[in-house]
Amino acid sequence: MIQEFNPYQPPTTNTIKINPNGEYWAEGKLLVMPIGQTELPHRCIYCNKPITILKKKTFYKSTLQFPFLKIVPLQFGFCSSHRIQRIIKFFLGWILFFGSFILISINNYFSKFGVLLLFIAIISLSNMSYILIVKKIKNGLVYIKKCGKPFLNSLPKNS
Repeated sequence: MIQEFNPYQPPTTNTIKINPNGEYWAEGKLLVMPIGQTELPHRCIYCNKPITILKKKTFYKSTLQFPFLKIVPLQFGFCSSHRIQRIIKFFLGWILFFGSFILISINNYFSKFGVLLLFIAIISLSNMSYILIVKKIKNGLVYIKKCGKPFLNSLPKNS
């Protein structure tokens, strides 16, 4: 009996199968790929373990002129530990955010601490919203940062 291909099943080996054209590679701390390439290897983008969730996200990179807004759709994955870590960080960030309003409304002594917590919560939540960052788009290539070292080390290097 022939087993049907399941695109959502993580790979069973620790090696990454580079796409047939070899169209993504590591260049220092950056992941480089052509604009048309949308799917990354089915490995965690931080630790290179098999993924449990495949995420589709559209990134926007603006230039100085608004009409030249570039759109980069990507598919990438997280392992279960990084997914749980991300959920916990968001949960704690929102607790800080709403807790700061409670402290602000209590009285003058706690309101100063509440304002400080509010700024910390806003900064931490905005920082966590960036999974990957499109650093630049040049000559038909997309340069992406915030991938983990193990993931980048598993990709071919630019020669």
